[in-house]
Amino acid sequence: MRITTWDTAGWSLVLLPVAMWKSNLAGCWAEALRQMAYMAKILGDEEEAESYNSEFKNVVDNLDEQFWNSKTEFYDAGLCFGSDNKTEKTVLPAIPIFFGHLPFEKSQSAAEEFSTEDFSEAWGVTIVTRKSPDYDGGRSQYGCVWPLFTGWASLVEYKIHLPVGGFQHIMANLRNYRQGSLGWVEEILHGDTGKPAGVCPHQAWSEAMVCLPILRGMLGLEADAIENAARMCPHIPKQWDRFEVTNIRIGDNTLNWEYRKTPSEERYRFKWTGKNPLSLEFEPPIPDEFDKVELKVNGKQRYLATKKYGRCSHALIFLNIRRVATVTLNFTT
Repeated sequence: MRITTWDTAGWSLVLLPVAMWKSNLAGCWAEALRQMAYMAKILGDEEEAESYNSEFKNVVDNLDEQFWNSKTEFYDAGLCFGSDNKTEKTVLPAIPIFFGHLPFEKSQSAAEEFSTEDFSEAWGVTIVTRKSPDYDGGRSQYGCVWPLFTGWASLVEYKIHLPVGGFQHIMANLRNYRQGSLGWVEEILHGDTGKPAGVCPHQAWSEAMVCLPILRGMLGLEADAIENAARMCPHIPKQWDRFEVTNIRIGDNTLNWEYRKTPSEERYRFKWTGKNPLSLEFEPPIPDEFDKVELKVNGKQRYLATKKYGRCSHALIFLNIRRVATVTLNFTT
């Protein structure tokens, strides 16, 4: 099992034929290498796994070193040849940020701008900031809103614990979804008006970004069917006091869960259908306004471990779910 790769330490074989190498492309390549390493390991080929993993680390190191702009505190739009880098701010770094390729603090610095008026409108995120001299709301690469990248922005904001912006961009794509026939979502929208800007009126990746930011972003779901394991790091809107999620498929099995909230308590109930227990790493957020938090699992009090992501605190709970598990957080001031 082998694919041909370029000199990732120096970018030499891929960069020569093109005028600019963009951060989103580098992020996709890095993730492809990481997944190839994962597949090689699952197949028992440790040598190939190590080779792909080594190349992955080279790409990631280059991504951070070569694209980060300390003056703008943002990742440059691209590496150019024969001229300076394109330093304008774009939504493209959302790709490597979501994959977890870049440092948390830098990622947060960049993603905080996606929800500002320079990038965002009610219908989504523009490809480049409106302050760019090249901005044109009717140009697909220099001003249009892509529901695809609005979804990426939402995923990134949840990934680095900026849930307000994440929810804002979920709602933007939901509004777009409701504008046309069921299942039809435009590929691109005019950056200034939100009206269809041509290209493809029925785009699958736009449709995907109506629901994916809810599952992978708001609910923070990551599943591993091979290991019979999952992780959830949710950011539920504070106004919500209940919801249910059903038929989450993990291999041949399903996970259902429901959420209930009162002013002093949050309760999460999980139901698992698998023959073997599900290993679940569960990280619900802890509101800042409470002084004391108590954790119970299936009615029994448990020590509460916590983890900090920037300014956001989460509980760290490990569950082994055979059929049903209930997690309760009680809050006092």
